[in-house]
Amino acid sequence: MFPPAERVRWQSLFGVVYGFANLVGPTLGGFLTDHGPLVGSLVTETTRWRWVFYINIPVGIIVLAALLIYLPANISARSNDFTGWAAVRRIDFPGAVLSAAATVCLLLGLTWGSASTYEWSSPQVIGILAAAIVLFGTFIVTERFAVEPILPLDLFRNRVFAVASVLSLLQLMVFVGLIVYLPLFLQGVLGVSATDAGAVITPMTVSSVIGAMLASLAINIFKRYRLLTILSALIMTAGVFLLSRMTPTTGLLEAVIFMVIAGIGVGPFFFVLTIAAQNALPRTRLGIGTSALRYLSQLGAVVGVAIVGTVVNNTLASDIARRIPASVAHQLTPAGLTVATNPQVLVNPTYRAVVVRTAQRFAAQSAVTHVPPGPQHDQIAASAAAQAMQGAQHLLDQVFAALKLSLAFAIQHGLIAVLVFCGAIIVATFFLKDIPMTQQPGEAPGEAGAPVGSEEDLSMIPQ
Repeated sequence: MFPPAERVRWQSLFGVVYGFANLVGPTLGGFLTDHGPLVGSLVTETTRWRWVFYINIPVGIIVLAALLIYLPANISARSNDFTGWAAVRRIDFPGAVLSAAATVCLLLGLTWGSASTYEWSSPQVIGILAAAIVLFGTFIVTERFAVEPILPLDLFRNRVFAVASVLSLLQLMVFVGLIVYLPLFLQGVLGVSATDAGAVITPMTVSSVIGAMLASLAINIFKRYRLLTILSALIMTAGVFLLSRMTPTTGLLEAVIFMVIAGIGVGPFFFVLTIAAQNALPRTRLGIGTSALRYLSQLGAVVGVAIVGTVVNNTLASDIARRIPASVAHQLTPAGLTVATNPQVLVNPTYRAVVVRTAQRFAAQSAVTHVPPGPQHDQIAASAAAQAMQGAQHLLDQVFAALKLSLAFAIQHGLIAVLVFCGAIIVATFFLKDIPMTQQPGEAPGEAGAPVGSEEDLSMIPQ
């Protein structure tokens, strides 16, 4: 709809909407997790968190209605003149199916492995990841011969698009890694509620929008984006480094400052990469180029969470075994130790209360069975049960204290993994090339005055 030189201004308006959503969303999600209404067996005290998904049903219906009513059908240039069945036959259905299947297999494999559902060496994980590799390979081969591929491979011959694709992948690996594990740190280590964690995380999302808006002003003035992406990557890396140094003694204000720094650095990447890629592609390739960036960014989110989750879970499992004294561990059954060292005991008060009550009841029953019969049996049994319950509480308090330290240590390691992603982003930004932004909607990069909808050859795009 707009020439490249004007897209920055319009993208910044999307940033304002995104900022509002991120201002309201996390806090609302935390509130619903803590205080959402109970609905029979569908939403109980332990499943209130599902409201963060249910709330999207009415919102999604409104969005769908708005799209059907208001979205114009003629806002993009046609890439061909085929209609009817001839147009349907040109749709890349095999590529779409292979891409979806490969992505689902990759998502399942990484999720199973990172969440410790199965061991990384298990046949389930290895098999599903091998299937993902085969499907992605088949997808690439299919795209080479498709009449109108959903992902033309020759796009990656364009240096700007290729670098923007890599940065889109890495940027969401960083952002989602922070969004997922910082609330866990705030709740599990610093002890804030889900509602407060949503409020505390909000400054980072809002600062990302502020960073995006400042970047849009800079691009409007200088008409260049390469130096901006390098500076943003350095600021983001500094913020993530500070976040990776947080400990259980870190104050909330200090954590917020670190998150704001990281957010300002992350923000510009949300629109600069799209602007750079669109500016480097002919108009007939804008749709596929933009969608490819979106796909790679979402893929990066999946991969990033899986990698960081693997680091956090493996570190937590090894560190908690070292921190809990053997004398304490021996007093719990293997199943009881697993339940008591689940991070949910630090972030979910209901889950923690159930664990404590179960342990106390088990300890009390065990103590009562050892009381010999006699005239004062009931009084002695009651006293023994009370002492056993106090002992169980003291025992669990030691486990929970150790778990908090281990969780902080594990999340530190996870944030170091995010820091590695930031380092890769810094390297990639130096390969991003500035291309002057055209002033007319129909201009292809490097060839002013090209007619609207012309079939510009990618070989003419600056490499």
